[in-house]
Amino acid sequence: MMKTVVLFSVLSLAAVSVFADRTDHNDDLVRMSHQIDALIIQNADQLSLQQTAQVYQLFARIQQTIGKPLPPTPVTPPNPPVQPFTSCANDAPQVMQSALESIKNFAYNSNGLNMNDQDASNYAFQWTQNYACSAAPGFIRDGLNIYSLAYGSNGFNMNAPDATQYTKNALERRCQSGVNFAQEGQAYYNVAYSSSGMNMNAPDASAYAQKQMNAKYFHCGGFHQ
Repeated sequence: MMKTVVLFSVLSLAAVSVFADRTDHNDDLVRMSHQIDALIIQNADQLSLQQTAQVYQLFARIQQTIGKPLPPTPVTPPNPPVQPFTSCANDAPQVMQSALESIKNFAYNSNGLNMNDQDASNYAFQWTQNYACSAAPGFIRDGLNIYSLAYGSNGFNMNAPDATQYTKNALERRCQSGVNFAQEGQAYYNVAYSSSGMNMNAPDASAYAQKQMNAKYFHCGGFHQ
């Protein structure tokens, strides 16, 4: 009777152990199968019909479990290849020309960088060396937006030359593109200037807004793509 109890104990441990510790479960299963084989040879003739049926059902469940095909090992998809940066100057001629012309117009615009024709041409040419052609629309949109913030009386309230220089520098130091810089900078100004906010005078409110925007958006190495 004691050997029968041992047999059922080993079978129970075999069922539980797999779930208790999977570190070396393959070796454990092989070792337990040998132990169970030995116990069956020694004790099979001592089992009652009910116990024999229980052992048979347990083995049938084990066989059914082990016989099932294992799920495929998940395969982590490879990271997509990083596309190499292609400067606008190395893009297709017609694509480069379109971007160059739009950047030159922005540089020449009085609400952009307000350069003379030659300086605007030089600026646009240099831009094509450092940026992708596809960056031109966002660059121009950001530039006009930054100038509006810098020149606006409810923004940084700079004079035109200072606003132009600030715009040029901020474009080169953007941390991201596509932000409504004017709207956010003006919101900083309003909360600083409002009597229900910080109640600053206008120059201090402009300085506060500029400090906040520089710290948040204009302190990086440029957004070139």
